[in-house]
Amino acid sequence: MKTKFSRSLAALAGLTLLAFGAFAQTSQISGKVLGEDGQPLKDALIKIDRTDIKGSYKVKSNKKGEYLHAGLPLGQYTVSIEVDGKLIDGLTMKGVKTSMGDGSVVDFDLTKIKKRQEAAMASAQAGTCGTSMSFMAGCEWRKTCEIGASRKSSTRRQTDSKWARLKPVPVVSQS
Repeated sequence: MKTKFSRSLAALAGLTLLAFGAFAQTSQISGKVLGEDGQPLKDALIKIDRTDIKGSYKVKSNKKGEYLHAGLPLGQYTVSIEVDGKLIDGLTMKGVKTSMGDGSVVDFDLTKIKKRQEAAMASAQAGTCGTSMSFMAGCEWRKTCEIGASRKSSTRRQTDSKWARLKPVPVVSQS
């Protein structure tokens, strides 16, 4: 009886050590999501894709805009956000590394994207879009920027061709 008890105790101790070893090989990614109005955003879908080997995880933000995915294997991840089924271009974080101990924190602030989009829209309307502005703005606004730039250049072409059709008039001097 005493031998059976000591074997059970040894097995329990061994399992406990294995459990701690397995737990030590995981980490977590957490953060906060702010909406375009600067308030916490509920039910935003955070996608966590492992890049060094295959693995994909998802988590939603709570009413405080916070999210946490614990139990992630140590590795390198790409973290992106979807709001209302749309991937938010320009907020994807690549190369997020997890390590033992403290997890990685990845925050998403949609007010920054809104400001970039407004700046890109203003540039598109003014016809002063640069490549850095359209790069920062995201796909939808790049198209707007390109359309605004093409309108400005087509207007310039029309103006240039109008002047090209005019023929020089010889100036006659009266002496």
